[in-house]
Amino acid sequence: MIRLQLPSERATADWSRLIQLFLLCGAISGPLAVLVITIDGFLRPGYSPISQVVSDLGVGPHAWILNTTLVVSGQLSTLFAFGFFQAMRPWIGRRRLLASTALLLLTGTGIVDSGLCTEYRPVHMLSFCVAFGGLSIVLWLIGLHLRKDRAWRGYGWYSLISSLVLALLILT
Repeated sequence: MIRLQLPSERATADWSRLIQLFLLCGAISGPLAVLVITIDGFLRPGYSPISQVVSDLGVGPHAWILNTTLVVSGQLSTLFAFGFFQAMRPWIGRRRLLASTALLLLTGTGIVDSGLCTEYRPVHMLSFCVAFGGLSIVLWLIGLHLRKDRAWRGYGWYSLISSLVLALLILT
């Protein structure tokens, strides 16, 4: 005999809190990484954010600071992708949601890989392109969709502008 297991209110509340936690992971991932990278840059003698890339902080005696930050930030971004998928299901069609979630997962994975593969430049650069190229594309996809909905229009435009700014920063 098969029993139908209906979710209890507690299980539903726990699931809702978990989704909120995953969304919070995405909200803190970027600012946390920027904060740690900024502090690391100030503490690194001779480092110039004007003439050097952030990846230069990933080699040398204190490389673990940047590398650990990238791994943690990437993991937080990956958790966000799962929360995004669950939270946006009512507003985004299945195909676009799956594509967006896949790109968000690639972004998180690329950031983690950038923190793990610092010494082998081709893999590190590929990881960077996957992470930030994927992020730029997903921001564009989501922005196009959200701006059609009156309630989400502001977020849609914000996503589109962020996508363009990110793409310009990558290309320059």
